[in-house]
Amino acid sequence: MNFIQDKFNTQTEQTANLFIKIGYCHIYRNCPEEASKSLLEALKIILNLYGQNHLKTGQVLAIIGTLNFFCNRMDQAFQNFTLALQIYDKHPEAIAEEKASIYRILGNISEKKKNIDDAIKYYNASIQLYEKNYQVNIVQIYEIKRDLANILLSKGEYERAYNNASEAYSIAEQYMEKDPMALASLQETLGECSFEMKDENKCLQHLKKAQELYVEHLGVNNIKYAELQVKISLLEKK
Repeated sequence: MNFIQDKFNTQTEQTANLFIKIGYCHIYRNCPEEASKSLLEALKIILNLYGQNHLKTGQVLAIIGTLNFFCNRMDQAFQNFTLALQIYDKHPEAIAEEKASIYRILGNISEKKKNIDDAIKYYNASIQLYEKNYQVNIVQIYEIKRDLANILLSKGEYERAYNNASEAYSIAEQYMEKDPMALASLQETLGECSFEMKDENKCLQHLKKAQELYVEHLGVNNIKYAELQVKISLLEKK
């Protein structure tokens, strides 16, 4: 870092970008503290050049937030992404997918911190932006709808959970090469929602489908098959 400061004019965007690249190199080498130093140096340069409301400032804050997120520094990451989002909101020319990604990670952080209502709000905002370019962002939309379904199920909002799980299932079935484990897990979620909504027939259908999919991938000698068989047997006895 000292070499760069000595050899280059440190107050240029080119130098800031170099610090960002060095930060990425440290991330790949699993040296988060060194990465943080380089990225903060880049942020300092960008702030001096453009101020706190420039889109580039928001982009660097989002990179720093991502590092903090993966280092499990959730409070710092939340602050980074919140500031980044405030900047992105001032720039209608910003790439929608970048803003959607920020909303999604804010949703992840809120979920980890047990702020479920905030998590739902951020996930929904992320989906709305991703859906502007649906085909390109299909995997992200699937993952968020899947996660939303599980959050809403735990919150007792069974109909909304069912709808999100159903939409995620349709995406996975159509676009994700029919991954049997992903489909099986969603069928389980749909079954749980149906049970909570007092529709035991639909619950049985979903659980049997989940069982078939697990067998397709794991065979019959697996714990999921056994667990589902118990649930199915209990429902069929009613």
